[in-house]
Amino acid sequence: MRGPARRRLGTAGAAIATALLCLAAWADGAVVEGPRDPVLLGERFELVVKGELPPGARLELGELPPALRAETARLEATADGQRLVLPMRATRAGDLKVEHLALVTADGRQELPPVDVQIVLPLPDGTLPRVADPLPPVPVPTPFAWWPLALGLLLVLGGLAIWLERRRRRAIVPIVHAPPPDQLAIAALASLRLHLPGSIEAVPPFVDAVSTILRHYVEDRFGLRAPESTTEEFLALVAARQDALAGRQPELQRFLVTCDGVKFARERPAPAAVTPLIDVAEGFVESTR
Repeated sequence: MRGPARRRLGTAGAAIATALLCLAAWADGAVVEGPRDPVLLGERFELVVKGELPPGARLELGELPPALRAETARLEATADGQRLVLPMRATRAGDLKVEHLALVTADGRQELPPVDVQIVLPLPDGTLPRVADPLPPVPVPTPFAWWPLALGLLLVLGGLAIWLERRRRRAIVPIVHAPPPDQLAIAALASLRLHLPGSIEAVPPFVDAVSTILRHYVEDRFGLRAPESTTEEFLALVAARQDALAGRQPELQRFLVTCDGVKFARERPAPAAVTPLIDVAEGFVESTR
């Protein structure tokens, strides 16, 4: 086969392959997309269903992994047509899979492929990722000269003098952007979930840590300053407020009183019985963030 004929055959094959791909994409009708990059623990992310979506289309969820929380999907209009957006949040780190998704319309039900999501824990404040040890230096013989050393020392001393003078004249206050209270609380509770107590003796300090996380969240989220107060004094301050937190006082009271009963040795639940306390704390943070 000569060159021109071979090129024409290759062009025709490419055109057929492109047509088949377009036909397959048209036949699917809708596609679902998740976040392409890893998501920090506690942050929101979205699953988006795109395609030819008629009015009234909705997204049907199967059984989600315990580490995922989903909100209500919403139908949005874009320049390219309709799309379904499902906000989600993860309470555990790891590689998660969202399965059993289906697009429900007036014409029927269409199964959607699973979506992989990678959830990662943020680095603690003030730490750096671990890197490999540096390679040993390779000695290279060079002729020694005094004048570069003297010039470098002079430049260093001059720069140090300028820096000290500027520091003396004005103080530089760094701007610290702290994560929001709900993200800090979700990350702390997720870390506790990875270290559940293995014995009855380890239950009281574990329960105390859960209650401390929720109490600090309430203080930071609602501007309630009561670091040294007892549980009764803390609940009295909550009840005296004139905002939405006052309405959550009974729920908060049940949780803190239960934790105090374990903390002060009045109750001794089994290690497996403290897991629901983390679920209650996470639910309180999610509903009041």
